[in-house]
Amino acid sequence: MRKQKIPAHFRVKAAQNAQRRYIREREPETKKTEKRREATGDVVAMCCLCALNHEFGLGEARLQRVADRAGAVADQFDINNKGVGWIKAKKKLEEDIAEVFTGDFILPVIVTPKKQRDWARLSEQRDVADTVVKFYIKAVREAMGFGKDRTAAFVQAVEREYKAFGEYAKEGDYYGYYRLAREMSAILRTEVVVDESEASEPVFGKTLD
Repeated sequence: MRKQKIPAHFRVKAAQNAQRRYIREREPETKKTEKRREATGDVVAMCCLCALNHEFGLGEARLQRVADRAGAVADQFDINNKGVGWIKAKKKLEEDIAEVFTGDFILPVIVTPKKQRDWARLSEQRDVADTVVKFYIKAVREAMGFGKDRTAAFVQAVEREYKAFGEYAKEGDYYGYYRLAREMSAILRTEVVVDESEASEPVFGKTLD
């Protein structure tokens, strides 16, 4: 069986490059902020793919089609972001999916924030998660013909996947990543492992110290 090694926050090809350009364009205050945003975007993207498999039975080929489409959506978002600014780019994205989804995706809380800094980090993660989910909403609309009902079911499934990730991540980020790696291994039928060589601090749960 072919072995695929990926970093802790899942540097998989699922719209990753465009997502990260979007994330970096939001002017992170520090390198750590950028890494948190990247980790959140990657985990939410993996939750989207797991949700499509578990809820709708999409296999590797159709998931790749959706991921490719999500990448194209993110690329266009990046172009709009640079041209007219983030607020207008986000508004355009939301207008594009308004027929099937309105409102926001609210990332569930894994560890209840205690300090103002922690609340700010949660808000930052929710901003990323909402945008990435909307990339995938547009992608499944265009690639798979999802209507309003299936889109609603998809969003609910993404929330369930993230909550499942969170139950593992409460004991340490690695355990959450391991759970997603296990799920993706089953879906892709190839071993996916976690590489924590670049992990310096927890994003979702506790440290392993």
